[in-house]
Amino acid sequence: MVCYYSKRYLAGGLIFAIFMFGGCCFFVTLPELLSRIVGTIGIGLASLVIVGVPIMMARSVPQVIIDDRGIHDRRLGKIEVIRWKDVRWMAIGLQKSGMLLCIEVFDPDSYLACLPRWQRLFFTANRTVMRIPELTVDFAGLKPGIKQVVDYLKERAEEYGFEFRESCVVRDRRI
Repeated sequence: MVCYYSKRYLAGGLIFAIFMFGGCCFFVTLPELLSRIVGTIGIGLASLVIVGVPIMMARSVPQVIIDDRGIHDRRLGKIEVIRWKDVRWMAIGLQKSGMLLCIEVFDPDSYLACLPRWQRLFFTANRTVMRIPELTVDFAGLKPGIKQVVDYLKERAEEYGFEFRESCVVRDRRI
């Protein structure tokens, strides 16, 4: 299974950035210094999105690949592949931003060791603060989405040798 950026999701972000750019251009014309500063910063950020989104739309590189080797999420940085033999269990976790695929591995330190220190701290905070496994995959903006991926993984859980749990604890809520 291969997941790409959703063109519709990216188009929505582009439209939002265009409106943000227009609003920030208005702020720059206001007489107050703070308004002009905020407008200038907004124009810069919106410009990055307006330039970046078409580039992302033109690219046809898969972001998440699920195959016989394991799960490869290009957005996780230097973590190559989360191998099936290392996966203890998986579950769906829910955050305010959407659903995540929580992946509990037998030795999370072996995966986190290849990341920069700041990223390691971020992933470790998942366990301590959010009470979810260190490794998570977010499918927001990807197609196919998390529901199709979960169905795919449930069908192959026994074949790949991991348990698929129906819930994951996130901020004292059971999903």
